[in-house]
Amino acid sequence: MNKILELRQKRARVWNDAKKYLDEHRGKDGILSEDDEAVYERLEGVVVLLGKEIERLERQAAIDRVVDTPMPWEHEISEAEAIDALQKHGWVQCTYNCEPFAVVKHKVKGENDDKRRVDFLL
Repeated sequence: MNKILELRQKRARVWNDAKKYLDEHRGKDGILSEDDEAVYERLEGVVVLLGKEIERLERQAAIDRVVDTPMPWEHEISEAEAIDALQKHGWVQCTYNCEPFAVVKHKVKGENDDKRRVDFLL
């Protein structure tokens, strides 16, 4: 989050500098010279690029929050309990890439070897 805040502050500074540059370099007719226009457009481009990076980091943070949040169907059960659950729902033969469910087994750290986290993915 600090990186996003830093980029927002930097974008605001660059934007204010761009507006100030524009106001200071307009001619009496209100038009910029070609050189001044190139400088202004470069500053404006930096603002756009910073905005894209901010959006990218915000999307990444949102995805991280979703991925790190345990889903209601994720829970720790023993392998025997998983097999019983699969038998009840008719999926006793399927353990991986079953339709309509995919069952993914993950060994739970610090638990017995027969403890697994089983994720039922739709």
